[in-house]
Amino acid sequence: MWWSSWLAVLVALLGVAVAAAIYYIIRKQSYWKDRGVPYLEPLFLYGIFKGVGSKVHVLSALQDVYNARKTSHPFVGTYMFTVPVAIVTDLELLKNIFVKDFHYFHDRGGYYNKKHDPLTAHLFNLEGQEWRSLRNKLSPTFTSGKMKMMFPTMVAVGRQFGEHLQEVVAADEGSVLNLLDLVARFTTD
Repeated sequence: MWWSSWLAVLVALLGVAVAAAIYYIIRKQSYWKDRGVPYLEPLFLYGIFKGVGSKVHVLSALQDVYNARKTSHPFVGTYMFTVPVAIVTDLELLKNIFVKDFHYFHDRGGYYNKKHDPLTAHLFNLEGQEWRSLRNKLSPTFTSGKMKMMFPTMVAVGRQFGEHLQEVVAADEGSVLNLLDLVARFTTD
């Protein structure tokens, strides 16, 4: 009966692997507790995202966390599955992160795919050197002087778009409106 001893060893190894995985997840989900930061107690493996995607939208889950803790602390620790995430609830701290200390917080873990979904590769999702490169390209475009020069053009294009939209809706009442084409023309203008 040599196979029974192999089976016992295999079951023991499987038990050790499962115990190690559980220990790893529990340690990973104690990040905020170990640092003394206020946090929401995570559900095992899910964090605060149980039901996200099937019953609840991710923004609803984050909005609930924000509303629950917005007056008590400048930020709250939570978990996106097993990854620790800080949700900023103080506007002054958020301003520091997005403006003054932006170069420290450019890697935020947002989804982007430059090849298959290029619109997701914007300044808030890019990381590392790609982020720096795009920021260096965009910064000269949005100086206060250039924004003041662009404002009349943007207002004129917005008015023209509104007028055109009213004409199209009035002329083709009850028909299908190709909004994608209209918005593409508006953004091009």
